[in-house]
Amino acid sequence: MKIYVSLIIPAYNEEQRIGETLNKVLSYLEKQTYTWEVIVVDDGSTDKTSEIVSKYNNVKLIKFPHNRGKGAAVREGMLNASGKYRIFTDADLSTPIEDLELMLYHLENGADVCIRSRELDPTKLVLHQPKYRQFIGRLFRKIVDFFRFL
Repeated sequence: MKIYVSLIIPAYNEEQRIGETLNKVLSYLEKQTYTWEVIVVDDGSTDKTSEIVSKYNNVKLIKFPHNRGKGAAVREGMLNASGKYRIFTDADLSTPIEDLELMLYHLENGADVCIRSRELDPTKLVLHQPKYRQFIGRLFRKIVDFFRFL
């Protein structure tokens, strides 16, 4: 059966939260009517992240031998995914898994890319990003908006 949604989770030293994250993600996805897969890319963790993930039979684990960075982990997950729609989320679920349906709605209705920003709901921010990261994020959104309206 063809996979409808691939959910990629890059992880680096996430042993403290990856189990809870996977429990939430799998609990949510198991209630859906579409087919799905979950791929965790362990970006060279030095803790028990991979050991915890490997206990989940319905989660594919890709493990890097050393840290290559989040971008490389996301890329590897996307290249190994087989879903019609390929979505990544952080291991801390800063974007709640329930937002997946809203993203799918936009993708199904012609959006080439859908980006969910944690800044859209500041009440859910527990740990703010450094100022320079916030600035770069805002600058990127302005550039995207500029080109969107050309």
